[in-house]
Amino acid sequence: MVLLYPGSYSLYPSIKTVYMKPILLNKSFCLLIFSVLLGAFTSPSIAQNSKQEKRKQKAMQIKAAIIDSQHFVFMAESAIPQSGEIRNLTSEYSFTVTKDSIFSLLPYYGRAFSSIDYGSSKSPMEFTSTKFHYQLSVTKKGDEWDILIETLDQSDPKKINLYIYDNGYASMQINSSNRTPISFNGHIELSAVN
Repeated sequence: MVLLYPGSYSLYPSIKTVYMKPILLNKSFCLLIFSVLLGAFTSPSIAQNSKQEKRKQKAMQIKAAIIDSQHFVFMAESAIPQSGEIRNLTSEYSFTVTKDSIFSLLPYYGRAFSSIDYGSSKSPMEFTSTKFHYQLSVTKKGDEWDILIETLDQSDPKKINLYIYDNGYASMQINSSNRTPISFNGHIELSAVN
């Protein structure tokens, strides 16, 4: 048995001090309190390890989609025209890359210089390309992939830069010869990849 003496405290000297009797605790109760406190302090480290494991697993899935299968879908969440005003996208806009084709369903906000299709309701960033160059580079840390895509069968856009991070977030910049550049922020959709 363990004896605990809580002590006697008095905030006001004029009030009579009350002395408490010792509290008797048995060993099983002390062991229970110790195990509860130990569990409370070790649970966050276990949760941290599972978060790290999930992040590593997601990074491996993204790496497999980008490097091994060269099949991924970029889902745009916001558009940033050259004017700098960020536009949050409320509809689903995507950019799909496979080994033999690119499918772009992205909006465009900006200024055109020439060759405008008046009356067209189609965005200039909606296109399909089957002839393109695909160049992939990896940062030194290995946590970011930079992809340069140059379309050969499209007059506009010509260059697409895609930056993908190991946590699934991505940004894209599209440079065009006839329009002002536009950027997009979003994520890589792993469930959409076959």
